[in-house]
Amino acid sequence: MNVNKIKPVLKVNKISEIDRFKKKKFEEVLKENKIMSERNLVAISIKHTEYRWKFGMPCTLWGSRTKDGENRSFGGYTENPYKSELYSLEDWQKEKSPAWIKTDCPVEMELKFCKKYKKFNTVLVTLEDYLSYCKTCGLYYEQ
Repeated sequence: MNVNKIKPVLKVNKISEIDRFKKKKFEEVLKENKIMSERNLVAISIKHTEYRWKFGMPCTLWGSRTKDGENRSFGGYTENPYKSELYSLEDWQKEKSPAWIKTDCPVEMELKFCKKYKKFNTVLVTLEDYLSYCKTCGLYYEQ
């Protein structure tokens, strides 16, 4: 038997592989854009929260809630997550926030949260994560 005469049985259709790759990349971009533009983040002011903060205490949140078509509120504070502004990562990138505000990605609520992120003035947390934290700590707010 001559080894040189054996031909590969499986042929890969290069066009379909390229199409699958493009489709996958396109879906990733769409998902990333949705994540970037989804208004599901609250901004926690570490600077105003950290004084004697312990796990179980409320955090100081930025802004007052606006509707989708309105300009985002980047001023004022509240402890009520239902009245604070909801942001997207895109909102913060448009605002050209300074380096002392962590806006590249949301962080998680955890023990020693303020100490861990003390180098930042403000961090972003998903509303769902913050509400879960509030429920765990027995903090209830009127919607």
